[in-house]
Amino acid sequence: MKVKNVLISILTILFIISAVCMGVNPSESNAAADVLLTKNPTTTQYRGNDEEATEKSEEPDTSNVQGNRSFRLDATARRVTGGAGCYDVTITAYSAAVDFSGYIRMSIINSSDDSIAYDTRINLPEKTEKSFVLRIPNEGYFDINFKVIISILDENMNEVYTLNSNDLFVKADEEAVFVGVLSSDFDKLSYLAIDGWELDRLKDRYEVRLVELNENNIIDELDRLSYIVIDDYDTSKLDASTIKQIENYVQSGGILFLGTGKNEDKTLKGFGKDYIDAEITGHGLQQTYVYTMDAIQDLTCSTINYGYSYSYTSYSIPGMYKRDGKGVILLSEISFLDPDFYNLTAVDQLVYNTYVDSYNSSGFYYDDQTKGVSLSSVQQYFKSIEGFKKVSIGGLKWIVFIYVLIIGPVLYIILRKTNKREYFWIAIPAVTIIFIGVIMIYGGRFRLSNKNAANVTVASADGKGLRRTYMSIFSSKSGDISVNLNETINGLGPVFKEYGNYNGRNITDYHVKYDGGQTQISHDGDSSFDKGYLIGLSENHPSGRLSLQYSTGWSIGIGGTLNNETEYDFDYVLIKKGSEVVVVKGLEAGDILAVSSNIVYSGYYYWAGDNAEVAQRYKDSKKVDYRKLAALFLALDDVSSKGDYVIIGLTSEYDTFTKGDVNELSYGCIYSIGTIE
Repeated sequence: MKVKNVLISILTILFIISAVCMGVNPSESNAAADVLLTKNPTTTQYRGNDEEATEKSEEPDTSNVQGNRSFRLDATARRVTGGAGCYDVTITAYSAAVDFSGYIRMSIINSSDDSIAYDTRINLPEKTEKSFVLRIPNEGYFDINFKVIISILDENMNEVYTLNSNDLFVKADEEAVFVGVLSSDFDKLSYLAIDGWELDRLKDRYEVRLVELNENNIIDELDRLSYIVIDDYDTSKLDASTIKQIENYVQSGGILFLGTGKNEDKTLKGFGKDYIDAEITGHGLQQTYVYTMDAIQDLTCSTINYGYSYSYTSYSIPGMYKRDGKGVILLSEISFLDPDFYNLTAVDQLVYNTYVDSYNSSGFYYDDQTKGVSLSSVQQYFKSIEGFKKVSIGGLKWIVFIYVLIIGPVLYIILRKTNKREYFWIAIPAVTIIFIGVIMIYGGRFRLSNKNAANVTVASADGKGLRRTYMSIFSSKSGDISVNLNETINGLGPVFKEYGNYNGRNITDYHVKYDGGQTQISHDGDSSFDKGYLIGLSENHPSGRLSLQYSTGWSIGIGGTLNNETEYDFDYVLIKKGSEVVVVKGLEAGDILAVSSNIVYSGYYYWAGDNAEVAQRYKDSKKVDYRKLAALFLALDDVSSKGDYVIIGLTSEYDTFTKGDVNELSYGCIYSIGTIE
């Protein structure tokens, strides 16, 4: 009997331990969220160079260049055009006297939530210069509050040379203010470069550069343009998709100047009447006051009946402004090619003032500080998106109930009826072992992997720009986690804090290592579920478009027919029109859907950053998947500044970005701007 009792006790303890272990609810674990950043370098270039090395400094001082005089480092940053929202940092290293093998490290030291070190393997033969590029997403506001330290490390990760470059990103702002010109005579409009005058932007003053546009290059040039000037050009020659792209450009914050004068409505013909909201009835010579000259001048002006949407009068160039989305249209009463205008002695001042006035009325001015989704919002969204699995207490209760039922009365009745009660001591442990196996199999459904990643990729359906992937990585067993990424990621960076930047530390808790074509990201956490957050960049591709044939009928809110002309099946589609938002469920590739037929969420006062907690309110809803709703709002926060009309489709069948044994949840959010018709 003693042996029997001991066996039963041991098996009972094993059962209890197993049940407890399998019953842990990961969602109750502490999730201290810290930011992860990193970035993937691209091509390596070889250039011979025999220039003299930098002088050696005996005592390391991060305010100066120091280290071994056998080496030299240089770094430049360039803002990437094309709506990519990132910087390319080119780092050049030179070895004067030795064959060197080791790493180049760039550390961006900010607060404890977003400091990062990038390590790139490099081999430097004697008297050889090599360069490589790090692509870093532009989140937060790069300025001199950051410590940027670039170092050469040997194979043992010991520092042998250091360069302080705190102003690296400050110097990388706009190259110039670009003005696109679509006209019959580009050369005569060269005065629009305002003869060396510079325009104020956030960090500096920039010269104006003109870009000659035509029907073939205008789409490719749009992303770098701050202004478009169209004069003496029949826009009806542009196809409908190009006109729509120009309209989207304005809605996203661009500025469009339309010249008329003796050419009357030539520049307006390609645009819809509702879009222009004005009628030109003729033109003639008029006496016009030019306030920069304080004089009356004879200029050929159009007679324009402006619609209700023109609410600003231009006191520089005769005409009126209207807001469209975040952008501005100037419908001018003169032609920019009119020699009576461009020969005015104060024409540079007039054009300068017009650039400034229209910029100050546009989204470029009001929203230039917007740098994507804040760290606090990303943390809040991923509380829902990560979607920790819950143990089904109901199922576990049924297993325990059946076990008690079998091991008690059922087993007793069977053994008594078969007159084999002496086998009771064998039957009990046998049944217990079977149920332990059942519980382990059942509980395994809720067990988290050691390495975990969740991501939301935001991509334009028209294929423009880069895909942006917001990632969360964490280990369920320890605070430290290291994850390898696949080759599609060509840029990595942090979600910087908006406020509270300080430089009282030199520790980097987040790392990226680029070695032999392999990118590895790491986060040094304090405990299990200590998360790191980052943004990845990858190439985009055209996938079609999402559009809405808008109609309201007698109802209030967004209505009409959704059209999915993309390659993706969408679980949910979000529509934003102005400050209104609706989410509808289900829309397969090539299908249409009446918005009113399947609305699962609606709101009337959307403002970026205010919806991070909305999804949690639907946590127990059977009508909507709160994780996918959170992913949609994260994507909307990312793209909402691009225009007032946004459509976003969410697909669960999307690319993954990690390699190896990683539990990864991946959502794709494909969007179209300005396609509500």
